[in-house]
Amino acid sequence: MYGLHHRILSLPILYYGSGNSWHAGGRHDTEPLLQSRMDVRTLYSIVGVVFFITPIAVLYALRSHRDRAVWLWCGSWLAFGITALLIAARDVIPGFLSFHVAHIFFAGSYVARTASITWELSDTEQAWRRSIVIRVLIGCAYLLVFFLLLALEVSERARLSFVQACSFASFVEFFILTIQLSRRLQNRGSLLITIMAVLMAFGFAIRLLGVLFGAGGAGPLGQGIDQTIIVLSTMVGYICGNLGFLQIRVERMFSARQQALDRLKDATELNEALDRVLVAKNELLSKLSRSSGAAQSGVVVGAIVHEITQPLGALTLNAEYLRRKISEGAALPSLSAVSEDLLASLRRINEVVDSVRQIFMQKESSREAVDLGRLLREISDSAIAQATQARIEVSTEICNGIVISGQMIQLRMVFLNLLQNAIAAVNENSNERRILIRLEQHEDAAVISIADNGPGIAVELAPRIWDLYVSQKPAGTGIGLWLSRLIVEHHQGTIQYSTSALGGAEFSVHLPLQRY
Repeated sequence: MYGLHHRILSLPILYYGSGNSWHAGGRHDTEPLLQSRMDVRTLYSIVGVVFFITPIAVLYALRSHRDRAVWLWCGSWLAFGITALLIAARDVIPGFLSFHVAHIFFAGSYVARTASITWELSDTEQAWRRSIVIRVLIGCAYLLVFFLLLALEVSERARLSFVQACSFASFVEFFILTIQLSRRLQNRGSLLITIMAVLMAFGFAIRLLGVLFGAGGAGPLGQGIDQTIIVLSTMVGYICGNLGFLQIRVERMFSARQQALDRLKDATELNEALDRVLVAKNELLSKLSRSSGAAQSGVVVGAIVHEITQPLGALTLNAEYLRRKISEGAALPSLSAVSEDLLASLRRINEVVDSVRQIFMQKESSREAVDLGRLLREISDSAIAQATQARIEVSTEICNGIVISGQMIQLRMVFLNLLQNAIAAVNENSNERRILIRLEQHEDAAVISIADNGPGIAVELAPRIWDLYVSQKPAGTGIGLWLSRLIVEHHQGTIQYSTSALGGAEFSVHLPLQRY
């Protein structure tokens, strides 16, 4: 053991200058010198290969989770490995590569190494970029000074001292950053990277002391205990650092996967809640459908009541007339005529009920040829007594021979409703009261319009006059216009409202001609 220790310490101390001469204790011994240089060259080559291969392996292991920090970390140690390989190849490759290019990679390694850690520490992208700019400037300053030392042909010992001092300072800074990282992450990975920084800073400190005090290898490839220490500390630290980096990234991967599982669980719960909402919605729609059916039934009843009011009124009048005549002992022919009117009114009630029922059951009722001129005259004549009593002038402009295919009872309901609305509207006038019923043909359609000089429809109510239960009359049901539009559309026609030339309201019905 002592002999081995004696042989290591008695190895020649090398000084590699700008030429090709070596000096060892004042005598020339070429063979031992070549053997010593080969030993250090081999160590540097091993370091370079390990530093070159390991980042590639780390990149492959993290191939599915490569973020910016991974690329910077692996890139920094690739550059460090290239630096070691270029230094190991000195005298084998051109000097430009082993001096200038090697130190460019060394400076790049420093920038990327600190960038990978500050990426984890910076709270914002802007702060991280600002820190990178500072490191780039430091790296450029290092290269500028080193190249200036080369240009001035400063001794290699001075250059080596400068390089080792800068390397030691960079790993001291790296150590400070890893301490901050360890405090933030508080895991074993960050602790291993801190150990890496300590070991590398220790190795470069020993190498710096060896160069300054001449106690170690002289020159980059000089043999000495400081070279052995820096290689061993760098290798051990490098292994610890990469294990720590992998541990941090794997922990991040599992954390991201757990977050994804949590999000999936949340999404599953959300889908289940959505399913419950959909079930509740379907139940609600079912209930609304049943309610709608009940409401529709109510609408039918309301429509029937609306349309049979007039024949019921006629029945009441005729019944009262019949009762009075019977009490007076009137002649039988008069009673016979009244009874015929009663039966006609009852038949009309039945027709109205059946017609409305067909509309709401959406059954196709039997069509017939309807002479619109004749129908409008009948409606106008039926209202003469009411109009005369109310001092209303009802005029007609009816073209003859306009026939359509439709349902007589339903169309009578529409026009009678429009006429009754016009009568109710002009009753509000204290002076002249006018209603105009017009029938004309426009191309292949019949146009029926009923206009009055009443107050018209209120502006705010006009857009909603076709809605159910919307009425301008104080005692109105809001069913008539809604039902009229339903019947007109059932006949493939349209109904429109506008202001009439008489100054009141005008309702126009367009019906297609002769569709059987």
